[in-house]
Amino acid sequence: MSNASADLFRQLIQRTNAKYFTIKFYKQDGTLRVMRAQMNVECALRNKGKKVPPTTSHIPSYIVVYEPSTDTYKNVNLETMFYFKCGRHIIDLGADFHD
Repeated sequence: MSNASADLFRQLIQRTNAKYFTIKFYKQDGTLRVMRAQMNVECALRNKGKKVPPTTSHIPSYIVVYEPSTDTYKNVNLETMFYFKCGRHIIDLGADFHD
């Protein structure tokens, strides 16, 4: 995947303003993952009030999102992401785009 696509997905996710969005990507083991998530959610933070960087903050292709169904924060590799939907805004690059 090009850096332009990863940057586009990062911008789209960051602009959701805590609205729910759906993303599709391939996990590290190669399986397809569909996730409903949110950004800027602090309800499940263990270190509230402390500035603790995510463990993947040094990897530019990763972003941390909150998944309400599991009440956890997840790392998403933007380089393997190919689908984004928030409201009427849909970006679908096709499942084999990342290869």
